[in-house]
Amino acid sequence: MTRARRKIVKRLRFKDEQARRLDSYLEMRKVTFTDFTHYLIESELNRLGWQCTDNVQFEASEENIVAVDLPIRKRRREKFNIIGRPAPDMDPKLLKKLGGIGHNVNQIARSLNIICGYQIDVMQQFSFIDCLDVLADIQQQIHKYLPEIPTYTLSENLAEHRRSKAQGSVAKVELT
Repeated sequence: MTRARRKIVKRLRFKDEQARRLDSYLEMRKVTFTDFTHYLIESELNRLGWQCTDNVQFEASEENIVAVDLPIRKRRREKFNIIGRPAPDMDPKLLKKLGGIGHNVNQIARSLNIICGYQIDVMQQFSFIDCLDVLADIQQQIHKYLPEIPTYTLSENLAEHRRSKAQGSVAKVELT
């Protein structure tokens, strides 16, 4: 009889402490992780009375079902659209472009967070105007591929108010 090939891969994530404890246990018992995992799964399924047949994926006998009190987390992400409607079919090229734009926005946000944590001299070297230019360019790229999204513009009064507010913040930094 030929041995069945294992071709399905399931991954586990461990905290550092869990991984260290598991590694030391496996080393002490001289067992591989795969063999140990297979043994645990097999023994738990046998203990609970789960039988695998050809016609039905899993069957449990009524008298063998035992409530297991394990700290199992519920799945956070659902496999369906939460709104209830299917996701629209999108052009893969468009999704790739939008992903690139999103990556750029994340890099800018990360840079701004890093800069805000730096000292005053580093903040003074940073050009917020250049950052705004890059953001405006990203906005134009988005509207090039998705014209139905309304363009975000500022009135002259609001732009002037924000400009003076930013200059006041820079003046406070210079005084400190």
